[in-house]
This record gives sequence, C-alpha cells and structure tokens, in this order.
Amino acid sequence: MEGCEITWSLGRHLETNPLSAGNKITTSKYTLINFQPKNLFIQFHQVAYIYFLAIATLNQLPPLVVFGRTVSLFPLLFILTVTAIKDGYEDWRRHRSDRNENNKESLVTIPCDMVLMWISDPSGIAYIQTMNLDGESNLKTRYARQETSLMPLGSISGVIRCEQPNRNIYEFTANRVKWS
Repeated sequence: MEGCEITWSLGRHLETNPLSAGNKITTSKYTLINFQPKNLFIQFHQVAYIYFLAIATLNQLPPLVVFGRTVSLFPLLFILTVTAIKDGYEDWRRHRSDRNENNKESLVTIPCDMVLMWISDPSGIAYIQTMNLDGESNLKTRYARQETSLMPLGSISGVIRCEQPNRNIYEFTANRVKWS
C-alpha cells in the first residue's frame, strides 16, 4: 500500500512520516489573486447569467438595438457585481473560520484520518465532530480498538502503514505493521 507511516505510542509523542500532508483545513474557494476570474467562471456556468450575457450581446448589434447599448449592460453588470460581493463576503467568512480552526491547539494531528486506539470511557465509545469535513453537525459514534481499549495508557505503541490523505472521508485503509 502506497502512503504514509505513522509511529504511535499512546501517552507519548506522535511522529509522522514527513511525506504525509498536514492537516490544515481549507474550505474557502478563492484567494485574492484568483477571485475575479474564478468567480466569473463559476457565475457563467449558470443559465441566468448566460441569458443576461446573450441579451446584452445581442443589443450591441446595430440592427437589434432596442435601447441604448450601454444601458443593456447594466442588468448584467449589476447581477455580476452583487453576486461577486456576496461570494466574496461568504468566502471571507470561510477564510476567517478556517484561520480560527487551524489556530486551535490539538493534542494529536493526523490528516483528517484517525484510528481510535484508546479512550478513557469504559464503554470504548467516542463522539467525534466532523462538521468541518462533511457539514453535518451531529456527532459521530466511533469505537476504540478492542485489542487496545483494555490496555493501560502509555503501554501501547506500534507502527501503522496507511494510505495517503484523500477526499474520501468515509473510508480509511491502514495496516498495523508493528505492535508492542
């Protein structure tokens, strides 16, 4: 299996292979450099915008002029501007949310994938929030590995070989290589 290798030890420091990606969350669509072209590209993939563009273009042809040439551009420019302002504001909020989430301290960071090895709850159940990954606000129930849930914290260590981080948030493929 091609991927990263994670050396873990519960109760101690976690090391990951430098080839694995970081766990920075990015939900924003735009940057300052690509905002205008990308926003226009996305907007013109909607039928309403193409309709306004067609009307404005046809009105530029002398035999088809119904009213002033520049006046026909105002509805299109108005809609493009209002939508761009709305998209820019929403993306600015996403950047702010991403920054807040990425600046939070965490005990262990693995690129959105994890193997629950041990939990302090005797039932072995953990409730995980995945709102930043899939948009669902309900908590997901996950269970600690049965082999390690009864072992004392600090006595578990090993190596896990796993796939590279990817967009599939409902599946995680890994093999336990070494167990101690």
